[in-house]
Parts: sequence; C-alpha cells; structure tokens
Amino acid sequence: MPNDPAVTRWRARTGLTQAEAGPLVAAVNAAGLRDDLVSGPERVIALFGPPSFTRRNRLVYDLGLWPAHQFVWAISEWGDVAALGMRLRDPAALLPISVRGVEGARAMFRLWHHTEHEVRLVWGKPDHVDGHPQRAWHWSYDVPQRVDRVRLGFMPPTVQRLRFGFAWGLLYELVAESRPSALHRAVR
Repeated sequence: MPNDPAVTRWRARTGLTQAEAGPLVAAVNAAGLRDDLVSGPERVIALFGPPSFTRRNRLVYDLGLWPAHQFVWAISEWGDVAALGMRLRDPAALLPISVRGVEGARAMFRLWHHTEHEVRLVWGKPDHVDGHPQRAWHWSYDVPQRVDRVRLGFMPPTVQRLRFGFAWGLLYELVAESRPSALHRAVR
C-alpha cells in the first residue's frame, strides 16, 4: 500500500505496529505473492489461512483493516492464482456521471473506499493502465472551451486526463492532468 495517512490510521485502529507488519510483508514477498501469478491456491491459503468463503474459481477474504471490503484471488483453470484485489463487500449502485471530469469523479468516488470495480462500471474501460500492484488507470476527454478564446489564441483547446490511482484495487488517488490537445500542437 502507498505511504498514506489513511493506511497509518487504519493500521493504528487495529493495534498493528509497523514493526509487526514488517515480517508479514517479508513473508508475503518471500512466498511470491506480489508476483502476477502464484502457482496454486495452497500458497495463498498457507500464508493467509482458509478464505472467508470461496466462489467458483475465487478465494475471498474478509479484511480487518477495511471491514467494508474483501480481497479476491482468482484461480485459473490451470491452477495458477492471481490477486484481483479489493472489492466492496456490499457495493451500492452508482448513478451515471453527470459531470465528466475531475469534479464529477470526486463527487462520485471516495478515496480509500471505492475500488477498480466501481470506477470501471461508471467510467468504462480506461484509455491506459500501468503498474502492479499499485496501478494507475487513465481516461482522456476534451474539455469544452469557449470558441472565441480558442480562435484568438488566448486558450488552446485542452485534453483533460484523469488518473485514478489504485493499490490492490482500492482507489487512493484521483488527479487531473491538463495538456494542449494534439490538434493545437500540430497547428503550432
């Protein structure tokens, strides 16, 4: 998880110190559970214990630090296991966005609560994805500008790019990045 005050607060609520968390993180890394694929669900179960419940090709764990969430592992037909990450235990239906942009996204999603699953349901497939297990999804769209300002050169058309940052599927960052549109750069 990223170094963030929210993570520190949740860890403090459980009474888990940084010194106590260190050996667990080392055990997870030594078991290869940070890799994209793990050979066999028994490695996950050996480290974390029996799952809270199983679904078809899924191991689902309830979480102590995030009681509203579960952590989901997917089991392939060949027996490999991959972390799908956090999911809300009881997701509420989200309405379609009324304002496309950072304002609309911030009004709709709560950091450290919503997950990749809810963001994808509302925003659809991202334009670009990078990183693992901390991952960023990017969406780009044109920001409407007044035509007279664009034509007179006061304000170039811009493309707004939103970056949603996720750690193990949990939304922890929402950033807007503006840049001149490709058309404007080509005309210069």
